[in-house]
Amino acid sequence: FTVPTGPQALPDGDVSRAPEELRLPTVVVIDDDRPSTDLLTVYLESAGFEVSSAQDGPSGLEATRRMNPVAVVLDILLPLIHAFLAE
Repeated sequence: FTVPTGPQALPDGDVSRAPEELRLPTVVVIDDDRPSTDLLTVYLESAGFEVSSAQDGPSGLEATRRMNPVAVVLDILLPLIHAFLAE
């Protein structure tokens, strides 16, 4: 028999409730260009990362603070906030 491990082992699939050691490393992608975000998401997920994306600076900052990612892929020219001026 096998015992499922990792986020898929949770009955409702809610990864946010998984113990830290069962979660995939997270990368936040902040980019207003949807095709670029989609391409990076496919690439990063196939490499074993969980991906959270944001379309503008404020939501990207919020996602980064909430998710505590291992990396952030950041477009420097974003709507609503310039990446070099982000807090």
